[in-house]
Amino acid sequence: MPAFSESEYRQRLTRARQALERDGMNGAVCVSPETICYLAGYEGYTHWTEQALIVGVDDDTPTMVLRDVDQSLAEESTWVTDIRYYHFGVDDPADLIGAIVYEKGCGNPVLGVEQQTHALSGAYAGRIARALSSGMIRDCSRTMSTLRMRKSEAELDYVRQAGVMSRAGMTTGLAALRAGISEIELAAAIERGLREAGSEYSAMPTMVGSGPRSAAMHATPTERVIRMGDPVLFYFAGVRRRYHVTAYRTAHVGIPSARFQEFYATAEHALQVLSGKIEVGQSVRTAAAEASAIVEAHGHKDYHVARWGYGVGIAYPPVWLEAFDVTEESDDIFERGTVMCLHVCLSSPSDGFGVMVGSDYILGTDNMEALDTIESGLVTA
Repeated sequence: MPAFSESEYRQRLTRARQALERDGMNGAVCVSPETICYLAGYEGYTHWTEQALIVGVDDDTPTMVLRDVDQSLAEESTWVTDIRYYHFGVDDPADLIGAIVYEKGCGNPVLGVEQQTHALSGAYAGRIARALSSGMIRDCSRTMSTLRMRKSEAELDYVRQAGVMSRAGMTTGLAALRAGISEIELAAAIERGLREAGSEYSAMPTMVGSGPRSAAMHATPTERVIRMGDPVLFYFAGVRRRYHVTAYRTAHVGIPSARFQEFYATAEHALQVLSGKIEVGQSVRTAAAEASAIVEAHGHKDYHVARWGYGVGIAYPPVWLEAFDVTEESDDIFERGTVMCLHVCLSSPSDGFGVMVGSDYILGTDNMEALDTIESGLVTA
């Protein structure tokens, strides 16, 4: 059944139509699975196929394009009733999209197409463009993605449930960590905790890097055996109805060196300052600058290798990031109801280690609600 009531989906659709009209578009061809899920409720691991949701600013009945093999998934998850199915290898969904846009009259003068998504291959984009050759196409990715930034109370219920699952994964992971276990075995312990708590599949794999591999912020687990004296960096997500809550930790097997402890203390200090300074209406760049100042004051500016955070929410492979970045270059402001990851990533390949600490937060009217309630501080095994 759909994750939300039809009235909530219709409210989202109204906001989408208003946003498109505000940005000078008469409609949109949405292809990102996140947007399709958000507006239509459709849920299925089918984003690697060619599919779409067509929305017109003067039309309160969106139309979906799906493969016929996925009809049962549509019937169990979406409130949308106008669904056009195509048969793989026989029908071209781009031609079907073109016909629907013409039928709805939303192709002129400007039609939005989501272009900044992994769900749109170059070939698919080219065929859609040819099918819509009579109109002017504009990228509507930002218009559609910003709709998801501010979460409703119903969405936040799922977010908090995902947070419980994320904490379960962290608990089993920390309990399993020891010298002699492989990175893959540690990942298995984390994933067992997630699944037993009810988590769905994640948009990104469980990341684990031990020893010198901890200096890589995107290390997937290998057969490498964790040894005494190793730092171990890992992160992952709990998932409920496609809403992700991510968790980040760097632990240490055995007594850490003084230099490692320096880096870890810097990372925790920067995270505490960053999470404590964020308020509704504040500019993102101001908060990011506060964190940068802490890292620089500790002498570790050159080791900072990533943004300070990003939005999280509905996600499908290959990434769980939403279009909201916590950087000093951002023009955004913090809004109530935003769910975001905040993390600090310091990497020193020459020292043979990296440090990542972080948590996900819900920004309320007057507080930051941390979704990782497991005690902070360096964990040693």
